[in-house]
Amino acid sequence: IWDRALNYYTEWGQTALFVAVMLTTAIGIPFYIFLERASLGFRLLKPRMATIYDPVFWRHERHWKLSDSPIMGLFTGTPFRPLILRMLGVKVGLRLYDGGCIITERSLVEIGDDVTLNEGCVIQPHSLEEGAFKSDYIRIGNGCTLAPSAFVHYAVTMGEGSVADVDCFVMKGEVLEPNTVWRGNPAKLYGVVTPIDARAMEVGHAA
Repeated sequence: IWDRALNYYTEWGQTALFVAVMLTTAIGIPFYIFLERASLGFRLLKPRMATIYDPVFWRHERHWKLSDSPIMGLFTGTPFRPLILRMLGVKVGLRLYDGGCIITERSLVEIGDDVTLNEGCVIQPHSLEEGAFKSDYIRIGNGCTLAPSAFVHYAVTMGEGSVADVDCFVMKGEVLEPNTVWRGNPAKLYGVVTPIDARAMEVGHAA
């Protein structure tokens, strides 16, 4: 595609490059989505616990290699990003902002409405501990925020409106209560935020 685009560049100019980008996107995104789904046998992942010598882990490791696709770097910060995540198996709510989050096992992640995922944050639903592989769901509630470079480990539940602050490490199995702020490594409760009443904002705006 790009060879043809460069050949026609002198005649068509930027139009040739635009067509090449559109064709590459239209072909590349479905291909990598199919590849990742095929690596799972077109099934969803389930929580697992196995040794690194178990074929269950070997199959999961193969999935890691096939799911490391370039489409995860596309459309960050745009409304197209949640659409791609849904096609890859993430349960995504409404009005998600994803500025470049890294998600390793997509079908083990549930994201609510009005969530903000900032650049460089990581959602990792697995762990390798002393020769043992473990994975579990991560649930991120409505209105939650992952600040830049925040790391959320497996089996974490973030309550509605909770915040994982910059560079914090939310340890496995942690439960973040609604409207709380967590900081540090490992992340500890730092404070409480006051939720914004949307109805009050509407009344104030109307006034």
